[in-house]
Amino acid sequence: MKILDLIDANDFVTSAILDGVNYKLHFSWNDGCDEGFWTIDLRDSGNSDIIRGLKLVPNFPLLNQYRRLSDKIPRGEFLVGVVNQTMTVNQMIPRDGFSKGTFSLIYLPAEELKNVLAENVSNSFSGFRI
Repeated sequence: MKILDLIDANDFVTSAILDGVNYKLHFSWNDGCDEGFWTIDLRDSGNSDIIRGLKLVPNFPLLNQYRRLSDKIPRGEFLVGVVNQTMTVNQMIPRDGFSKGTFSLIYLPAEELKNVLAENVSNSFSGFRI
């Protein structure tokens, strides 16, 4: 598991090596609605867009819904974790949520993701008999 450090800025680009591949991540704070929200653009090392405007939401796999669109998408998974607070329904990530440490952007590499999924499937069927 890799926790990405995000800076305290409304708009910024950072680089990250995900499953051995270098990506550029463009984060934007969008303040145009009642509560505002964060988005991420995923780019390859040449700065070409892979995914644009992906809204960051807590406790939801962010990349899985895009896998069929491109083979350039990292094989692991991004998740926004809620840190030291109670998760609520439709919880939004505030502008300072990452910088204050109440939310973390997590990347689960492909091998770890595979192991987590295999363990969950195994546990789900442990009491099942045919």
